[in-house]
Amino acid sequence: MSKFEKSERVNVTPRPQFVQPRRRRIEGSVSGAPGFYHEARTDAVSVVDTILRMPNKRKSSVIRTMFFLFLFLFGSGTHLILCAWEEKRSDHFVIQHHPKNETLAESVLHSLEKAYPLVTMDIGYTVQQQIRVYITISDREFQTLTRNALPDWGIGCAFPDSWLIVLKAEPETVSGGRLNQIAVHELTHVVLGQALRGKRAPRWFDEGLAMYESHEWDFNQSFIMAKAVFTRSIIPLKRIDYVLSFNREKAQLAYAQSLLAVSYLIKEYGLEKFHDIVRTLAKTGDIV
Repeated sequence: MSKFEKSERVNVTPRPQFVQPRRRRIEGSVSGAPGFYHEARTDAVSVVDTILRMPNKRKSSVIRTMFFLFLFLFGSGTHLILCAWEEKRSDHFVIQHHPKNETLAESVLHSLEKAYPLVTMDIGYTVQQQIRVYITISDREFQTLTRNALPDWGIGCAFPDSWLIVLKAEPETVSGGRLNQIAVHELTHVVLGQALRGKRAPRWFDEGLAMYESHEWDFNQSFIMAKAVFTRSIIPLKRIDYVLSFNREKAQLAYAQSLLAVSYLIKEYGLEKFHDIVRTLAKTGDIV
């Protein structure tokens, strides 16, 4: 979910018709928010106490002014602060979700924990801290958490340097366990990003591995690839680095090609050689 150089790379998962925002801004609006409000609590209590001591007429005027100032300052992110977020924890994940998505959050958490040992084994790297996962309930909420940095076909993204995943719960992703699949896709981006220690894998390698781990090949990918071969529209692997600028149809082809390329590497050379590739990437930033 899932396309994010010196700023953090974001990885985006496309909608199932078949990231690069600045790191500090993402951390400030997501991971940093609870800390900010906790630290401001003492000052906030003092302000509230002062307002309560005012005459009623003056009190009403001040409260109205503060309310509209709050809306002006926080804009589209206001609803994220006012909405209730609930939390589920496991050994490796913290899931942030809204109350109505409690069952969905439990399902996502179960899928992530089940996939975690397989993903880390295939990459040859164990993540050192819990990964935070946000399950959003609207386009607006999803775009706020990702700072409007994603194409309109994005439904999941990962910020490996921040140990963060953002998912969009919408009907087409929730049905059939598709959101669980997307969560595993984004988990792969986080684990690989941490394993590379600041280096960047080619996009086709990153996305192909994520699709491989989440088992995303289906009839639709077969059709997309057959069409591309027939129309001679196969995308050179280096061009897949620009997948965020592609339209949805071309992005789906890029993802399908990436999956085939990584599947070939693993099946042809085995996991030991694949781990060598990951270690080479971590040292040099290149496959060879």
